Amino acid sequence: MSATRGDVRHPNVDGVGILLPSSWRTIDLRDSASRRRSVAKLVEQQGGDSEMPTAEEFAEELRRPARRRGVKVLDRTVERVDLPVGPAVVETEITASRMSRRVVCGVAWTVFPNGYLDTVQMHFRTSFPDVLDALRGESELMVGSLQIEPDEAP
Repeated sequence: MSATRGDVRHPNVDGVGILLPSSWRTIDLRDSASRRRSVAKLVEQQGGDSEMPTAEEFAEELRRPARRRGVKVLDRTVERVDLPVGPAVVETEITASRMSRRVVCGVAWTVFPNGYLDTVQMHFRTSFPDVLDALRGESELMVGSLQIEPDEAP
């Protein structure tokens, strides 16, 4: 395959030149600072500095779910709750496979910790609808006791 000059990159890794398609990215692994710069540049190129949605925006997005092939949603609730570590969105859902008729119940928590840019997600599932309320209660205890501490710098 021939490539035009704009279709390829010529990174130099430890003194060795490599010919790569322009869509491929490399991450410098020499040291921690180089890795952070390479990953930050990659994130910026792929998505810019887009902000994470707020808990309210995330809940609204979940309330408009995409249809899933082969799955029938029997019951679904989405609500925003406040936790000691920050706001959270809890999604409770009962689904059934259209082919096997197997029922799956789940509780999914997405926590937006105060002072952090990312989320923490915890998923709890069962195939027994009778225990879904108990599962929701137990998951609430676990998520409610979540503690998030920043990493210590090396």
